[in-house]
Amino acid sequence: MARWLIRQGTLVGILVVGTCAFAEAPASAQFGVVERYAALLSAGDQAALRSLFAPKAVFAEYDLLWDVEVNPAIGAAVSGRVRAMVASGVNLEVELVAVEGSGAVLVTRERMRGEMVPEALAPLRSTGVYVVVGDRIVSITRVLDADQREAIVRDAMIGTWRSLSHGGSAMFLRLEADGTYLVANALTQLDDLPWDSGRFGLEGGVFTFVSDVDTYACTPGDAGSWWVRFDAADWFALTQIEEACRRRTWAPGMGPSFERIVD
Repeated sequence: MARWLIRQGTLVGILVVGTCAFAEAPASAQFGVVERYAALLSAGDQAALRSLFAPKAVFAEYDLLWDVEVNPAIGAAVSGRVRAMVASGVNLEVELVAVEGSGAVLVTRERMRGEMVPEALAPLRSTGVYVVVGDRIVSITRVLDADQREAIVRDAMIGTWRSLSHGGSAMFLRLEADGTYLVANALTQLDDLPWDSGRFGLEGGVFTFVSDVDTYACTPGDAGSWWVRFDAADWFALTQIEEACRRRTWAPGMGPSFERIVD
């Protein structure tokens, strides 16, 4: 599994830079398998979809977080992510972009619509990498376009979160849809006695805090920048890049993790 992720991660990295490492995309029998997958997924035909996957195939997607599923064809039906897409009535369009020399590795541009796709982001735009051997799909890796992924991450961060502060006591963070934030030592203090408040932002995967005039633990205008990473839908971690407010400062490369407590 680890070797597979390294290989696929390297391939996805190439795609981010460009497709110059691949030949111009000719018609191929393998792409016919990918087109059949998209058509069956859009039609909701789980039984036929199952027949397209090789034993122990790998299905990986990167949107809010990395979601990796081994053997997406189990028993009489597909499982996990594929089943969720079928249930939401997705419509998947695929366009061949490039093919590796042997024809087994195909790079696609994809557009997806359906109930699981936020209306404001429809269609979802992704780059796909398919490994096809014969008439079976060995792996699918789908990476959501960066601007749409960032929108999904920001939306997922809205809410109230609990973490542990430096001394091990509780710390509560509220992120509002209007781009403001509050930090307090107790949930009941968020509205009346926050120790920091201001505005937050997210750009290029970097989450920022900027304290406002109502902060008392920081200086108004103090800014902090942090890498943000979701490991589950209700759990994210921040890793410090730079931080001007001493109360918010962690050791370089460190930071708090947060669990959602209020939707």
